[in-house]
Parts: sequence; structure tokens; C-alpha cells
Amino acid sequence: PVSNITRTTCQVGGSSNDSSSMNGWLDEWQFIAGACLHKQDNDIPTAPSNYPAATVVANGDFSTGTNWTNSSGAQWSITGNAAVCDGSAADASFDQTLASAAAAGKWLVSINVSAYTSGQVSISLYDNGTTTEVGVSEFITASGVKLFVIDASASFDTVRIKPHASGFVGTIDDVSIRPIA
Repeated sequence: PVSNITRTTCQVGGSSNDSSSMNGWLDEWQFIAGACLHKQDNDIPTAPSNYPAATVVANGDFSTGTNWTNSSGAQWSITGNAAVCDGSAADASFDQTLASAAAAGKWLVSINVSAYTSGQVSISLYDNGTTTEVGVSEFITASGVKLFVIDASASFDTVRIKPHASGFVGTIDDVSIRPIA
């Protein structure tokens, strides 16, 4: 998901982790967008405690059935603290309208695909007022935690989890989107 990162050393708790050949995950640490992110026990990467930004996504852990809407049909459901897509309608997105519009700029996006069967899915930042996609992640085609930096070209008010033409059958159990200062 992340490529072309220059040589950087993550310094945490007196130990350092060199990312000189990094093109994805180190064993435990990833340097992205000016922060060392820790991958804890195959869980969601976490920003260090001094990383100030909170996620703009409400219910990103899918703990309840609120805040998310199917764009068409019943392809998506929230079951067992996860968003489950059955692949029945390609391009039918699972959307969240944010409490307030988010500014243009760089955003750190984390998504955990906890179970993958087939197809492709991406996260996009969307301006419903102009019906314009202002930033989109790479296609996701496997299980695991994926991190992306999305540079939104304009403000956005909607987060869209979108299967693509091939459909998507899988489970997502966490999404967060944080501004990068």
C-alpha cells in the first residue's frame, strides 16, 4: 500500500527500527506520514500517543448498525462488529456521511479486511454536494491491515467503501481516517 518511502528511523522507547528498505511493513513498525506506527499483535496499526488527530469516521469499528448506509440493495450488513459484503451487487458502496465536512489535504487511512474471499474494494473520500470523488485508495485484494495516504483534492463529507466491477466478498472490521498535519 505504501511505496517510495525514504530512509527513516523510527525511534520508540529507546529502540529504533530502520526502514531503509521499506516498501510496506517492517516486522513491527511502519513509518508513514511523519509518524512511526506500531502493528500490535496483527491488530490495527496504532499511531503513537503524541499523534494528535482523531478519526473523522464514526463507528469505524462497526460496533453498531448506525452511521453506515447501503447505496443500493442489501449487499452490505453489519454483523459481529464488522461490515460484511456479500458481493451481490458490484459497485454498490457502503457510505458514511461525516458529522461535518473535512478539509482538503493529506489523510491517513487505515482499513482492516479481516476476511477476504474475492473481488476488489477501495476507500474513497467523496463530496456529495458536487458528487465528486476527491481521493481514493488503491484497490484492496487481500486480507490484512492496509494503510494509505490519500491526498484529498477538495473538502469531503462522505467516506465510501466501494466494491469494484469484479465485486467484493469479504469482511471489514475497522476503518479510520485521520488528518496528517
